[in-house]
Amino acid sequence: MQQVINMKINKTIFWIFSIVIALLSCYLFQLSSVQLYSDGDYMQSLNLPSDADTPTVAIAGTVILSIGAVIGHIILLGVFFLIAFFRHKEIEISLSDFIINPKRNRLTKTIFQAIGFLLTAYWLWDFINITQIKFFPNLFLFTLAAIAITWTYVIWLINLTKKLKETSITNTQ
Repeated sequence: MQQVINMKINKTIFWIFSIVIALLSCYLFQLSSVQLYSDGDYMQSLNLPSDADTPTVAIAGTVILSIGAVIGHIILLGVFFLIAFFRHKEIEISLSDFIINPKRNRLTKTIFQAIGFLLTAYWLWDFINITQIKFFPNLFLFTLAAIAITWTYVIWLINLTKKLKETSITNTQ
């Protein structure tokens, strides 16, 4: 018999953690973008035409994108919290949430996990791709925060799509 490691967290505490990580990732995205676009080596590596706009336009764009991401995170996590408020007492985190096993897991869980792994691979690829030009500390921190928020969303989605029958069975055991 296989031992499954489960941890239950109060939904409000998990929501606060999620929103803090999401907002931190937006802030670090903005910092890392300013650092990237202010760096001459990085800008030269982009091979932009000589008549291209200055880095100010790119920096302004990332500020607008960061504000949009903050609003999007707040709305999405607000919806998640409302759904969790009516359906679940706690958020359950299991080691199986981080392991794709299509034979044992439901299709929705497997899809969310696959998306989580693909996004994690993208964040790592982006970091490695830029680091070949130059190491940016803020980009490293942003990459860590982006991976953390990716998996926070995966955990939310897995928990919110669990059948209520499954939840009541695990609560009684």
